[in-house]
This record gives sequence, C-alpha cells and structure tokens, in this order.
Amino acid sequence: MGVALKPDQVERQGIEDISLEDVTSATAEGTRWKLLCRAERHAGGVRASVRPTLVGPESPLFNVMGTSSAVTFHSDVLGDLTLTEADPGPHTTAYGLFADFINAFRNR
Repeated sequence: MGVALKPDQVERQGIEDISLEDVTSATAEGTRWKLLCRAERHAGGVRASVRPTLVGPESPLFNVMGTSSAVTFHSDVLGDLTLTEADPGPHTTAYGLFADFINAFRNR
C-alpha cells in the first residue's frame, strides 16, 4: 500500500480474552473465531489492525485451519479475491523471516 507502518501504528488485540464458552457458542451458531489482520486505505493514510473476529461459513476465511493462512483483496474490478496458503512448512516461515530481516536493513 506504499506506507511503512510501525508496530505501534497497528491496533492490536490478542486472543487471550476469548474463552472456551465463546468458542463453544460460536460453534453452536455456525461461526468461528479467526485472528484477522486488516489494512485499509483512508484519506489520512492506512489503518491497520489485528483482532479476533467471528466469521461465518460465507467467508472464504471460514475454512482456513491450522497453520494455513489467507489474504483477501477487495477490488473495484474483480470484487473480492482470496489467496490461500495451505499448511506452510518451516521453509516458508524461514523465507518470511529472512525477507523481513533484509527489508529491515534495507530501510535503515
């Protein structure tokens, strides 16, 4: 998005406040808790957040399980486009860490 966000510019909420009762209730309602990262462009820049969110079966994120991850792009031409990475291995994590390391030093 062309904006360098620092961690303190991202609203963050973890999963520690989600109880077993919350999970059981969500399952009974046909929904699931997912830890969603969002970034949206606004007039003043980019707003980003990470927080637990309930998603229903209509969401492409509903069936993303385990260590799999997905990203959904909202576009005016294609509508919503979701890419899913199924069960990444250690090499994927290592590559991500290495790329972050290089980018951190490149931007110094």
